[in-house]
Amino acid sequence: MQKTLCRLLLALPLVLFMDWIIMTVFGCIAEACNANNHFYCSVYCYTGIFLVTISLIGGCYFVLKATKKQEA
Repeated sequence: MQKTLCRLLLALPLVLFMDWIIMTVFGCIAEACNANNHFYCSVYCYTGIFLVTISLIGGCYFVLKATKKQEA
């Protein structure tokens, strides 16, 4: 149990940091293309929510899958 918790505590911040980098680059590109406030309040926010949700679910799934594989 401690290995699983340790892996989650190390992997999830890394995944969230990568999401932050992706969203920063996406925002800079959008700003360079003269995106307006409507873009940032709709597409940009929904993209961020989707990316973080998928990353958290995927990160937890792969860490738990690797942990079960090692326990067997």
